[in-house]
Parts: sequence; structure tokens; C-alpha cells
Amino acid sequence: MKSIVIALSIGLMTLPIPAIAQDAFAAYQKGDYATAYKGFESLASQGNANAMNNLGIMLMGGQGIKKDPMAAAQWFQKSAEKGQLDAITNLGTLYELGQGVPQNYARAAELYRAAADYGIGNAQYNLAQLFEAGKGVPKDPAQAYVWYSLAARAGDQDAAAAKTKLEPMLDKTLHGQAEAFVRNWKPKQG
Repeated sequence: MKSIVIALSIGLMTLPIPAIAQDAFAAYQKGDYATAYKGFESLASQGNANAMNNLGIMLMGGQGIKKDPMAAAQWFQKSAEKGQLDAITNLGTLYELGQGVPQNYARAAELYRAAADYGIGNAQYNLAQLFEAGKGVPKDPAQAYVWYSLAARAGDQDAAAAKTKLEPMLDKTLHGQAEAFVRNWKPKQG
């Protein structure tokens, strides 16, 4: 499983990017986590989904504030409700690990699938792992192969290796069907 998507979200904020977001992001990059946290908190209170996700990341890492997986889960949930795809993936990771929320593989799979359908590589990789292990979803090497393939297409080297490892487990028909699905797959838009 890939861990929390640690890249802070700034690029998806509506343009022009508010100065407070630029300042918070710059503070984070300099390691001034207390200032960054305050800036993201201010933006989150205004309903900014990226800032909400960033607060969750900082709370999971104990950056600028005491580590608090439960509070992180709440921020990821708020951000996810606004459609922020990294937050959806991050929330899925918390459900998979049982950090800040009760462990629930089925819920993790639902969240990963929601983000994976939009082409989020970490979500695709994590969903593939759940299919490979049969956690929260039926064990299905063909589905695991599909999602590893899509994550690999998004540039994930771990997914490429996992896909190669699974390939011999698929008969010729399943392999052909999986490859056709991957070839024709397009991420959701919007």
C-alpha cells in the first residue's frame, strides 16, 4: 500500500491562487510548519478542499502540530466530500490501516476506487493490492492486474513490478481481457 499522498495540494486551487495559500505552501517548503498550518487552517475554514487535505497531511505527520490521526481523518473526510482526489485516497489509506478511523477494507476499497476512476495512481495501486490480497473485495488477480497496469501507466514503478509478478497467474483469455480493458480505459473527467 502506498502511504498518504504527501505532496501538498496547491495547484488545483482556483486561480488566482490566494496569497495566503502561496505563503502557507512556501512556509511548508521551508519547514516552517507552524506558519504553514495556520495558513492552511485559515483557508480550510473558508472551505478550501486542498487546504483541508494539507491539514490532514500535516496532522498525520505531526508537522506544526501534534500528530493526530483522528483529526487528520476528519480533514480528509471534509476535503473528500468536496471531491479532492488526494484526500479521497488518503482517507482510504486511513481506513485500510485503521488509523484515526476503524479499520475497514471495504470502505478503503470504495474510496480507492472513487479516486482510481479519475486516474490517481496511488489509489489505483492501493486498490490493486486489495484485489490481490482479497481485502475488502473478492480476491481477483485479473482486477489486481488491471489496476496495477493503470498505476504503472501513470508512472508507478512498484505497480509495474507487481503487474509483471501477477501476469503468470492469468490464463491467456483473462490476460487478453485485462489488457484490452487497460488499453481502452479512460479516466473520468470533472
